Amino acid sequence: MKILRKFYSYVWKFKYYFVTATVLNIFMAILSNILPLLFRDVVNFALEGETEFLFRSILLISSIVLVTYLGDTFTMYISDFALFGAAAKLKKDVLRHLHDLDFSYHANKSSGKLISIFKRGEGAFFSFYDELNIWMSRVVFDFVIIVAIYSTIYPKLIIITVIAFFVNATVMYFTVKNNVNKRKVLNKTEDDVNSQIVDNMIAFDSVKYFANEKYEQKRFSKVVDKWYQDCINYAKTFRVIDLSNGGISNFAFLVTIIVAIVDLVNGVINAGDFILAISFANTFYPKIKYLVFQFRELAKNYEDLKSYMSILDEEVTVVDKVKRISSENQKLLDDKDGKLEIEFRNLTFGYDIQRPIFNNLNLTIREGESVALVGHSGVGKTTIVKLLMRFFDPTSGDIFINGVNIREIPKQSLRKLIAMVPQEASLFNNTIGYNIGYGNAGKYSADQLDQASRKAYLTSFITQLPRKYETEIGERGVKLSGGQKQRLAIARAFIKEAPIIILDEATSNLDSISEREIQQAFWELSADKTTIVIAHRLSTIEKVDRILVFDKGQIVEEGNHRDLIHRENGIYKYLWELQSSGAIS
Repeated sequence: MKILRKFYSYVWKFKYYFVTATVLNIFMAILSNILPLLFRDVVNFALEGETEFLFRSILLISSIVLVTYLGDTFTMYISDFALFGAAAKLKKDVLRHLHDLDFSYHANKSSGKLISIFKRGEGAFFSFYDELNIWMSRVVFDFVIIVAIYSTIYPKLIIITVIAFFVNATVMYFTVKNNVNKRKVLNKTEDDVNSQIVDNMIAFDSVKYFANEKYEQKRFSKVVDKWYQDCINYAKTFRVIDLSNGGISNFAFLVTIIVAIVDLVNGVINAGDFILAISFANTFYPKIKYLVFQFRELAKNYEDLKSYMSILDEEVTVVDKVKRISSENQKLLDDKDGKLEIEFRNLTFGYDIQRPIFNNLNLTIREGESVALVGHSGVGKTTIVKLLMRFFDPTSGDIFINGVNIREIPKQSLRKLIAMVPQEASLFNNTIGYNIGYGNAGKYSADQLDQASRKAYLTSFITQLPRKYETEIGERGVKLSGGQKQRLAIARAFIKEAPIIILDEATSNLDSISEREIQQAFWELSADKTTIVIAHRLSTIEKVDRILVFDKGQIVEEGNHRDLIHRENGIYKYLWELQSSGAIS
């Protein structure tokens, strides 16, 4: 019921279209179910020689056929506004909620499975709407109207109809329930199939690097074989439904015909009433068979729609405390000419609460200061950045920017203050200009695009391309080299012009000459900004104001490059000597 309520909450946003279509649908049902009565009259008038009344009846039948023909089409046309309007609104809300969900949700979700849920859910919404509001409701309207009209005209007809309807409904409950259970199993297998497809498309270069095409094909064959078997099991449930439902409907149809023939022979009914019974049976019982078909589709689509709409129920754990930053806090952030101070106060955090990475960490990064975070893998360097950007909230303690607790800043506003260059650039399957401009999406000028490209030493590369900034870079920037992708990501950070810069080993994919050029541009960019550098290659951080060396969640060494390389038995000195000697890079 929860899914139905949520479904109709979206449909009701377009209630004028929906209500109009429903009223029209009822009206068309009334007209179409009057036709068997008119067929009866035509036969009786013909047998009695009532030419005038016969002509009028035929004219009325023709008018009703024309009106229902046009009316059904117009009903669907009006209904489509509610259907597509509701579907579009839901689609926007699902994507919006996916954006709102935390970093941890996306880190733990398979993209292939999400795409599968999204694709099936969209199709299910369309089918669910039509099946429930147009086709199934039409059969229900027909049943009610038939009972109302024919109960006094031919009671035996109604008794057979009611019995057939409810027997069918009972059998339908059990057969469709089994169908839905098999559909759940198939959905899971389909998700696994789509997940492998997406993985192979995204990591196609790795497949080729390691010549693992045959391995991936075998791995895929196993899950496809499972999918095939689940499809067969699912299809069997349809055959059971077809046999049981078709058998009941066909039996009821035959009983109706036999009863009508017996009554005609015995003089209980006249020829017109016989035609009424035949016309009724010939139109209503196929609708019952179709109703069961629609119901099984409805049940299948319900599960797909449930998975789709359940995304909206996924909990956002890192919640905005405020919708808008207060004027007082905004003033604090605007102080010091936009230079921002960052403070981590008594910070405790761990992805596993039993194994904290930080325990009462205290750290202040002064406004306009450049700080490098150094240490072995797993000591929490990247975690500090994720906490600063509120991908996660600390278990205890607080983070402040210019004295403002970041919980008092909406997440979107907080992240607008930060320009991030990750170790692996995440790029869109779009143009070079789009990807660079994404740092200030929809607000950048051509001049800013040129300046950012020049600072990232991309200009010479871009000017050689026939389509310049309109050059498509492919999925994940596959048409670019590693260094070009990293330069593009750096240019994207430049164009954002944020007061806080974060570089997570941003020059890792550059050759020595390019690295020197990028470092020069980087120092120009960060000259008056608060800067955090996560460093693995220590040669990139010689110029930073302060280096913080982490070990076991604590700052164990602090100073500039010159101080730390002379510190006896120091971790930084040890790492520097290893890299300088070429033992590691």
